Amino acid sequence: MDNKRDTKEIILECANKLFAQKGFDGTSIRDICNEADVNVSSINYHFKNKESLYQALFEKNRLWFESQIKNIGEDKSLTTVQFVKKLYDFFLDNGSALMNCFKIMLTDSVSPPEAPAPGKEDPEFGPPGGRYLLEVISRDVGEDIPYEARFWAMRMIFSNIFHHGIIMNTSYVCSMKAKAPNFTRENQERDFEYMVTALLTYLKENPQKWS
Repeated sequence: MDNKRDTKEIILECANKLFAQKGFDGTSIRDICNEADVNVSSINYHFKNKESLYQALFEKNRLWFESQIKNIGEDKSLTTVQFVKKLYDFFLDNGSALMNCFKIMLTDSVSPPEAPAPGKEDPEFGPPGGRYLLEVISRDVGEDIPYEARFWAMRMIFSNIFHHGIIMNTSYVCSMKAKAPNFTRENQERDFEYMVTALLTYLKENPQKWS
């Protein structure tokens, strides 16, 4: 067993929990040490400082999100509506990592991670895992619909699900779920079904908008 790797993973897991709860500025190295049951030298050994730890955690979460969404996309029988419901379930079930990824975007005191350069697999800047949503949209509407239109639909759908996932994982909304029927998972998934159907219908009926 690689104890060094185990310690590093424990630090990352504990930092993920604390950063999601308290943010970057509200979490100290000492907080992470206490949560992970390690000393400061262990954190310094694996990460130069708190900012490097945060950036490593952000990249770890990004790659994990990408791989998990890829797993959803491996089922080529899914429609866009079915894919979106599974993606939303994934976001709801992994709220801590989701909120942590979002918080780093809102933290001015942390240098943003360097964005990957566009390449053949990522010709446009998009969300992690967005390419798999784009694939299922393309299957549903057809390759005759301009790429720009399909990419636009992917961004609109992904953004909506992502932000709903964050909101539904906040303490306030979690406390309101039992009192507000609109906050149920079933009602949210119904709303996504209506949204996705409307967007894909718009693409099919208005391909000239992107010509």
